[in-house]
Amino acid sequence: MERLWCYTCYLLLILSSFPVLSVLMKKDLQIKHFECYDLPYSQTNLEKCVIQTPRTGPQLLTLVMRTLNVIQRVFIDVVVYSQYQHTRTYLFGTSFDYCEFIAASDSYTNPVAKLVYAVALQKFPQALLECPASGVVNITDVKIDENLVPPIMPAGRYYTHFRMYNKRNQTLLAWKAKSIVSQVRTNQTMSFYG
Repeated sequence: MERLWCYTCYLLLILSSFPVLSVLMKKDLQIKHFECYDLPYSQTNLEKCVIQTPRTGPQLLTLVMRTLNVIQRVFIDVVVYSQYQHTRTYLFGTSFDYCEFIAASDSYTNPVAKLVYAVALQKFPQALLECPASGVVNITDVKIDENLVPPIMPAGRYYTHFRMYNKRNQTLLAWKAKSIVSQVRTNQTMSFYG
């Protein structure tokens, strides 16, 4: 009996890595509070920073930023906390040189940087700057959905902090968000025994 239980656990562990189960275990993301802060920026002009929450349909992110000068090096800080009432517990985070990452993304070893880049590449590739950075970053009406939730995040409340800055530590963009990730029930079932 114990051996059967071990095989069942092993089978569930293997099956959880297949995409077919990601359909069965969908997550829903809802942004409760979104705010760009540390304004005004000296090196960029933030033209729009808003989350629209329509009565029906998904939330929509609009963020438009124009660089005022050519920015040689861009650094990013990302921190995610699990939030329970007024207590925040550090979940994961990183600081990395974005320009160095873009130049050698295949050999870069920072897993959180790779995760942030993969989500950005999937959801808003137009926002990925080339180094040296200049021009406009235009993210308009991007749907807030389960694709913004990393697979390692379980259902719960989260506080996310993002800051992009240059080598002189001048903020280019900074935002913070409070969000809720919840499991969505599906009507699909899967039979292990046929």
